Amino acid sequence: MYILLIIISARVDSVTSGVPIHNANGSPSQLQIITDICSTLQTFANPCAGFYLESDGSLRGTYDVQQDVAYAEGLTKLDDVLRTKPGTISQQESYYLSTILTVSLLHLRNTPWLSGTWDKTQIAFLRVKGSASSGSVDIKQPFLIRKHQKTPHINPVGSPQPNDSSTLAALGVMLLEIYYRLPVESLDGLDISGTPPMQVDSVHRWVMEKESKGDLTFAFAKAIRFCLECFQGPNKLILEPEFSDAVDINVLKPLQEELNFIVHGPWGI
Repeated sequence: MYILLIIISARVDSVTSGVPIHNANGSPSQLQIITDICSTLQTFANPCAGFYLESDGSLRGTYDVQQDVAYAEGLTKLDDVLRTKPGTISQQESYYLSTILTVSLLHLRNTPWLSGTWDKTQIAFLRVKGSASSGSVDIKQPFLIRKHQKTPHINPVGSPQPNDSSTLAALGVMLLEIYYRLPVESLDGLDISGTPPMQVDSVHRWVMEKESKGDLTFAFAKAIRFCLECFQGPNKLILEPEFSDAVDINVLKPLQEELNFIVHGPWGI
């Protein structure tokens, strides 16, 4: 089950469902095949662009999209869900979300979408318009919020450079928060003060203790430990096939297999 994280490339005030304004011919086959979606969006004059996905996987576009049928308003961040609605993420949703984040890291780490660190404040979900209930947040359709600057950001001299090990450790922390449906700052008995290495070490010891008591499932314990232990070792690059395979084996597959067991039982496919 490989699902890519949905991307938001700019600040979002509202999200609307699209009603296509058909072209003169009214046929999607008349639209050009899109090979570079980023360049296409940069040259598209209107605020909303419509695309058509052919059955063979070809993407065609673009056409104007009306915005008069609103189905959602704004976003709710994962940080807000964990802080204000603790425990509202279902068991299956926790596996789906963890899987999506892991796959997104593997696919997006070497792109501008995920070139730095990330955490729960940058993961968001659509909020259904006119509804304040917890069920209005679609946990299975996360968005990654990123701010892109016209000029490249230059880190001050001496500041630590983001690397794949720290990004993977951040994933491990998010997996822990998703499992317990609480922000890491609110987990009982966990002290996350000090420098980043001290924080990761504290989280790792806390996870090991919970695992020894049976308070973590096998898949989440294995995935979280692997992510945190990568930070404690030499820096790794997702671009390296051996390391990306290790992430797949130690993080993604255990979560997928455990979810499959929960949904389909021991004989599930």
